[in-house]
Amino acid sequence: MKNEIKFKKRKKWGLVNIILMIVAPRNEYNKTWCTFNKTVYTPGWISEDIVAHEMVHVKQQKNFFYAIWWWFRHTTSRTFRYNQELEAYRTQYRWILQNVKGMKQAEAAFKVRVSIAGGLGGPLYKWLKPVEEIMRDLEK
Repeated sequence: MKNEIKFKKRKKWGLVNIILMIVAPRNEYNKTWCTFNKTVYTPGWISEDIVAHEMVHVKQQKNFFYAIWWWFRHTTSRTFRYNQELEAYRTQYRWILQNVKGMKQAEAAFKVRVSIAGGLGGPLYKWLKPVEEIMRDLEK
């Protein structure tokens, strides 16, 4: 099927892996997912909340040529990268709140927000914004 989304384990010396070796911090590289056009490259596993996150990137990238432009902007513009990732993380955050049971909703919401904000505000994303600001942005 032409529009089918694919999930592939990254190859050790594939182009996606080489790019991730360059852009991802050493301690984050083996835990990083990457989407190009309609293919999600995984470190070997993927959870449903991360699928929700990566599906946002599939929609953002639209088609093969737009995906090339998207990755260029994602790696060269902090504002573009933040806005694209924030949209994906909001979707992931909402998916978790709707589907993960067991904790009190307010406690779960806070823990998930802290975890996502810490990731988006950490080394993988080159400390794009302070964690407190990201936590507020997730709620918008």
